Order: sequence, then C-alpha cells, then structure tokens
Amino acid sequence: MRVLDMDDPVWDVAILRDDARELQRQVRDIQWELANVRVKMFHEIHRIRRALLLPVEDMAGQDLKRLRKLDLSFNDMLLDKELISMLVSCNNLNELKVRGCKKLTNLAVVSLAKCCERLQSVDVMYCCGMDAQGVEFFVLNSPNLRLLHVEGNKVSDVARTWASHKSIEVVA
Repeated sequence: MRVLDMDDPVWDVAILRDDARELQRQVRDIQWELANVRVKMFHEIHRIRRALLLPVEDMAGQDLKRLRKLDLSFNDMLLDKELISMLVSCNNLNELKVRGCKKLTNLAVVSLAKCCERLQSVDVMYCCGMDAQGVEFFVLNSPNLRLLHVEGNKVSDVARTWASHKSIEVVA
C-alpha cells in the first residue's frame, strides 16, 4: 500500500480506490480457495461414507474366521476395497502387516478399527495414502491395540497421548 499525500485529495482518493480494489481481489481469491477446500472436504467425506456402506462379500470359498496373523506387506496392487472385503471375515485377526501398501488410504484404517476389534499389532509403515487423521482414528477406536508401526509424522499429539494412556507402543 502507498502512503497518502494529505496535500492532494484527488490523488489520495485514487490511491484509496486502487488499494480497495486490491483488497477486494485478495478477498475473492481467499473465498475461491476456501470454496475449493470445502468441495474437497465434501468429496472426501462422501467417499468415506460410501465406502463404509459398501456391501462387502466374504472372500469366495475362504474361511478366514480362524486367521490370527496376516502379512500383505509391499503389495503395490492392494486397494482399500479389497482389503476391507477380506477383513470382514477376519474377526479374530490380532496381527496385520500392510507395510508399503502404497494404495491404502485412511479408509482402510477406519475399516480396520470397525472390522477387526481384536487387533493387537498393526504395521502401516510406508502406506502413503494414510495420514495423521487416519492413524488418530485408528488409535482412538482400537480397544485391543498394543503395537503400532507407523511413521512418526503420522502420529498426532492426540494419538500419541491416547496411545500412552492405553499402553500402546508406537514404533516409528
């Protein structure tokens, strides 16, 4: 912004008008960015809601109810939908490793917390699609969790505090 010259009121009005236009442009830009963030949030919420309501089928011909440990690490083709449909029938699973499954997202950890309540040990290290929000939800909603392998930057302060209260070891 420029300095006003009190000796020339016409010039001062022109300066104020230019500054007001610039401020209006900045406000429009911020409003546009905010609208984009709202749209992205709406789409993400809608995607998660849809996935949680998906009618998932048990794996054809597979009895996974007695399965206790499952290691799917570094499976580059594993998607949320596939993992969720598999885990629906894994009620007694207590250890899961999906380290390096880059296509898994927060949707997978939300479903883990809902489908596999007996999980004690989970490795989601290097799962690029998962972030601090997903990890926090998982820690807060996994009653038997005792060990979690995850990158340190994906553990929020809330998750870290909750983990310490529940005696969950977080390994980064």
